[in-house]
Amino acid sequence: MADWVSSFMEQQPQLARLPVAQRARYGLHLRRAGRGRLARLSGAPVHYFDAASRSWQEIDTRLQARPDGGLGAPGLPFHLSLDGGVAVEGRAGGEPLHRHKAWRVGAWAGGRFAELARLGSGAVEGERLVRTAGAFQHVITLLPGGLREELVIAELPPASGQEDLLVVESLLPRGGFAEGWLHEAGREGLHFPAGWAQDASGRRLPLMRWVQAVEGAQRLYSGVPFAWLAEADFPVVLDPDIDITGHTADGWIQGSNAATSDAQNAAGIDITVGGRNISGAPHVWRGYLKFDTSSLGIGAEVEQANLKLYIFSLQNHVGWTMYLRQYNWSANDPFSSATREAAWDGLFAAGNTAVIASSANQAGTFVTSPDLPTGWVDVQGNTYYGLWCSQEAYAYPNNQGGLHQYASANHGTAAWRPLLMLEYMAGYPRSGPLSLRARLLPPRLRLADTRQKLRARARRTALHARVSRG
Repeated sequence: MADWVSSFMEQQPQLARLPVAQRARYGLHLRRAGRGRLARLSGAPVHYFDAASRSWQEIDTRLQARPDGGLGAPGLPFHLSLDGGVAVEGRAGGEPLHRHKAWRVGAWAGGRFAELARLGSGAVEGERLVRTAGAFQHVITLLPGGLREELVIAELPPASGQEDLLVVESLLPRGGFAEGWLHEAGREGLHFPAGWAQDASGRRLPLMRWVQAVEGAQRLYSGVPFAWLAEADFPVVLDPDIDITGHTADGWIQGSNAATSDAQNAAGIDITVGGRNISGAPHVWRGYLKFDTSSLGIGAEVEQANLKLYIFSLQNHVGWTMYLRQYNWSANDPFSSATREAAWDGLFAAGNTAVIASSANQAGTFVTSPDLPTGWVDVQGNTYYGLWCSQEAYAYPNNQGGLHQYASANHGTAAWRPLLMLEYMAGYPRSGPLSLRARLLPPRLRLADTRQKLRARARRTALHARVSRG
């Protein structure tokens, strides 16, 4: 479901019977006896604050018709049109923070663009807008914390030469970005991470992206070499063309060996952890998790903490163990080429906290950690964790490895996103009446006995006679 709260309630009927104690942007708090609470916190936003009703409302990312004729969802700042146009609201006076539209796919060679397909009007499928042109399918997915675009390529397109690039051409307003190569970018609270291409076997390649003026207008080009596509297993996904998020929720960092990182991704649908040999090239991945736990509030006492993840992909050539580590990577949040090495080294140096999974845990299942240390949870800020695999070795046979891919906070299936489950005692309010805990004994009055009592004490007496002679 596209509504995290409704999905959670359907899957947890025993908890759905508990009254709601508090709604927060990133979670739901349920009431137990006295000050007892249960908190279920997601890495992605689950509520938005409605100013008209002055209350938190559930985020439902299914695309709906807007009064202005566009598409969107209540509480989210995105305005989509059927032709693929995207606008991000935010400035005073109705001026958008950002606008773009992916409209053509083609080959880039010799400094010129040759059109292969034009992306026309699309159709709404839940929270997705899908546009298809031949072997190309362009998908825009609305997420609680952002927007993701993918180009799915069903087969190898024709190309005039192996030096050509296959690119998506997007229209930008003038001055949207400076001309030249575009890797990672941030502007006015929006995060534009570097994109990736991935084939059906899991091979990944960073996207080549640049901004160029064409006929007086700006164009954004995102693509990969045809030589890479010629060796790829189809379908191939260019993910994302542009991803717009407010902050890093979770993700992975990659290295060609265990000592040094060379890439990062905090915008994809997966958290990859482990090692693999891809076409003779070694790869190692470490995972990173972040939860906003500030809704617990000052004075809260966490009594139990558990983490729940969903596995949607498994590589299992040798036996291995997946460990959860308490690692605060806030100094490196958000991920970038400038911060990832510190986050990579810091997670390796942290000690294991708990075993969360192993090579025996199959794809398509959930894993839940044992009870975690409660003192690590920051009741007034963000709580950070890391995932590390005991088999970071990459000396696997060709295209083999040992890894898990967990659904990230950006995954389109709300119920698969990482979940931090907490039991806690809520803090006392700073003003107003205080509720007594149920286990306190009722008070009893005692009256002091002020009566004076006369007490008799036995005395020993004896008569002595003295006889005198005289």
